[in-house]
Amino acid sequence: MRSALASSTTACARPDPDGTAGMPAPRGVPSLSRVATSDHDEYLAAFAGLGLKGFLLARAERPWEVARGRLASCIVEHGVDGAAWAARGSTAAGTVTVAFPGSREADLRIDGHGTSQNELHVWPAGSRVFVVSRRPADWFVVTVATGEGLPPGLDRPGGAGAWPARADELDRLRTLATSALRTCEEAGPCGLASCEAEALEEPILAGLARLAARPRPSPGGGRPRVDRRLVLEQVDALLEKRASEVLYVADLCAATGLPERTLRYVLVGEYGTSPVRLLRDRRLCELRRRLREEGSAGASLARIAAGHGFRHMGSLASDYRRLFGELPSETRRSAAPRPPEGAPGLHATA
Repeated sequence: MRSALASSTTACARPDPDGTAGMPAPRGVPSLSRVATSDHDEYLAAFAGLGLKGFLLARAERPWEVARGRLASCIVEHGVDGAAWAARGSTAAGTVTVAFPGSREADLRIDGHGTSQNELHVWPAGSRVFVVSRRPADWFVVTVATGEGLPPGLDRPGGAGAWPARADELDRLRTLATSALRTCEEAGPCGLASCEAEALEEPILAGLARLAARPRPSPGGGRPRVDRRLVLEQVDALLEKRASEVLYVADLCAATGLPERTLRYVLVGEYGTSPVRLLRDRRLCELRRRLREEGSAGASLARIAAGHGFRHMGSLASDYRRLFGELPSETRRSAAPRPPEGAPGLHATA
């Protein structure tokens, strides 16, 4: 049954997704879309406002799922992980983005900071984003369009950072976000009326703004600590610049200026795995993308693997199967041409 908000649809205008002021929105534009996929890249791409690109830290245990609801001035997304993963990206212009754990099982690290069950993370527009989910769980992302009428606390966030919340406050936000997604789904193919969307998002934005308006806690005293976010940026820049090379821990130490012991401590704390395995798993994911893009056409498998720093095909096959559950040759044979950028994924459903 539709929520009580639906009873006022006859008095409400339909949303205007094309931005055509004064014109009725076309019928058949749903407020909710879903993605269910076995592909980690498709999962990350569904969080369009974050521009994420990443890699797996473990083999997927279940499908990756995202529910995405469009309200009046914000988008609410709920992601369910298939495995441990890491990614980096940047927030879209003209937005404020908020992320928070979806359950007590979540083990999120955001921008080098361990996000507890009672914290939310706020990014202004154009912020660099680093997210690590160290075990499969779920999380919420709310992307809010900036402009007049944005609640205080979200209109001028004081930089990216984590804000504490009481357990009951974050539980209420989770309940509101889940209810909004459910109502979007119940709206069916015609989508929500504009007044429905506004009524659904108002308590969500008010709750987020109330938390983001609080002073951020000051870091504790004591000896200077390593800036983990800076270390992540330096490591990421090196890996992007030398994507096809075999890198060693010594290369990471040179890029960050950290001794090996400190670097290992930071990376194990961040990703839950050793630097050596981290480097190898990231290259494996880059290789998998290449194999899926090219399929059976193009260069030989050995040559493609060598281009990503894999010289020993036996070791590659073992490591690849551990992370993806299949051999590189099987990925290549089953690859289908990817849809054009911006086209809906094969597994996306409304």
